[in-house]
Amino acid sequence: MLRLRNLLTVLVALTSGVCLTTESRAGIIYSVHDAAPDFNYPGYGLQVHGTITTDGTLGPLTAANLISWNLDLLGNGGYLGTLMPSNSQLRHASLLATSNGLYFDHESSGWLSFAWFSNGGMWCLSGTANSCVGDLTRVSVIGRYYTYGGGLIFGISEERHGTVQYGVPVDTTPAVPEMSTWAMMMLGFAAMGVFAPMLRRSATTMHVSTLRTALQKPAEQ
Repeated sequence: MLRLRNLLTVLVALTSGVCLTTESRAGIIYSVHDAAPDFNYPGYGLQVHGTITTDGTLGPLTAANLISWNLDLLGNGGYLGTLMPSNSQLRHASLLATSNGLYFDHESSGWLSFAWFSNGGMWCLSGTANSCVGDLTRVSVIGRYYTYGGGLIFGISEERHGTVQYGVPVDTTPAVPEMSTWAMMMLGFAAMGVFAPMLRRSATTMHVSTLRTALQKPAEQ
């Protein structure tokens, strides 16, 4: 019985340990804002307001680390549309995430691009080796193809240098166990279901054996 009990204890410990050590990171939701003057109409500007959700990774990010985004494009004519995973494509994501915010290094060769192909909406950050529009580097571009006028609404920032902050953390998403974690949990619970009846039967057998021995022992004079 002792061996079975020890084995059951080990299974419980392993199942609990898997839950604690292999749980995926909680995601981080960043509030994002950017602005750029209108390229065609001086005195006006375009803006990006919204959120970007990452998988919780801190440090350099790639497109795989961005799990969702909801970015409103605003122009001098009002609301221009919302970039989100269902209607836009994240083409590159050379971002840096810290516990304090989301940053982009305009001195790097990377770039960030959200492109909404069906209506021309976009938000793009460029470094030294890539361009969002023409041959302009180290800039932010916010824009949309304006179907009614048949033209373009683009906000292009002044040249930016160094690392610029574009987002601040505002919330987290719950951590969800990975598929391998669920598999280990189910295996552990199944093993516990198999060995628990054996442990009960062993305990019952030992109790009956002890009682029989006690009854057969001669009473003391």
